[in-house]
Amino acid sequence: DVFARYVLAIDYDALVIDVFEPANFGYRGDGTSLPVWIEHGETFVTAQLYADGRMAPAKLKLDTGSTSFLGLNGSFVDQNNLVAESRARIPATGAALGGLPEHFVSRLDSLVLGPWTIARPVAAFSASLARDGDAGTVGADLLRRFRCIFDYSRRRLILEPRPVLKEAVGFDASGLMLIATGPRLDSLQVLAVTPDSPGA
Repeated sequence: DVFARYVLAIDYDALVIDVFEPANFGYRGDGTSLPVWIEHGETFVTAQLYADGRMAPAKLKLDTGSTSFLGLNGSFVDQNNLVAESRARIPATGAALGGLPEHFVSRLDSLVLGPWTIARPVAAFSASLARDGDAGTVGADLLRRFRCIFDYSRRRLILEPRPVLKEAVGFDASGLMLIATGPRLDSLQVLAVTPDSPGA
């Protein structure tokens, strides 16, 4: 509702969110505007995913609350044969509103979003094949590489690339999922541990 009511500009590096009234907002920067659309209160953007010489167009949900780079539904991965048996994959922990679903992690060849191509992105995908309809989510590890302006009143996402865009996409292979707890979020709790991992 907040994203729909206002224009929000999120600068992950500066740890700042700027809030604008849509009627008074006029963009004058040099960012790139991508079309977005809203279905049942969720906002989507399109991208292209490449793996083993194949391209799969992907309808991806914008998820500023996800710490991942790219989260894919198992049904989408299966239907598009994105992660072949020969491609390395490792088990990983995942967290969602429904609990701790079983996940795997692999690297794709590239992701194309607007004019940008990001090499070897890390994609987490669920073991479950139950969900269908969209490809998955774009998380904060991708969005933090831009200053993101969410202008839903004009059905657009404006992206201003940051130097961090050129950094390789990393992955925490510790096997630990940690969360911050307490009134000041200054305590750490181990939420989940992947079996046979360094964390275990």
